[in-house]
Amino acid sequence: MAAAQCLLTAVGIAACVWLFALVKADLRAANSRWRQRQREAEAALSAVLISLSNLDKRIEENERQSGLLAPPPPVLSGFNLSKRSQAIRMSRRGETPPQIAAALRLPQGEVDLLLKVHRIVVSLPATPAPKGP
Repeated sequence: MAAAQCLLTAVGIAACVWLFALVKADLRAANSRWRQRQREAEAALSAVLISLSNLDKRIEENERQSGLLAPPPPVLSGFNLSKRSQAIRMSRRGETPPQIAAALRLPQGEVDLLLKVHRIVVSLPATPAPKGP
């Protein structure tokens, strides 16, 4: 009976040592895979940083070049004297500001403002011209 217990104990210890060796080998393999992935990630990060640096240089160069260019001319209003008179005539005929804006290819806000100013000017009483000395 004592021999059987010793044999079972020896087999148990051998199994534990064998399992310990397997776990140790598995940990070494996992550690090796992790280090390889870490090297790959560092290489990818390095490539991204180089690309980012190149983009920064290109942006700086473009900004330097754009500083040498003349700024675009300011956008002028689409209203000229003939369009103003056309808009007022169209309004007198009963056309709406959206219709006038579309027909004359003008922003509706400008047409609204023109018609509003025109109504104010028309509603003002006529004042006599000042007499000179």
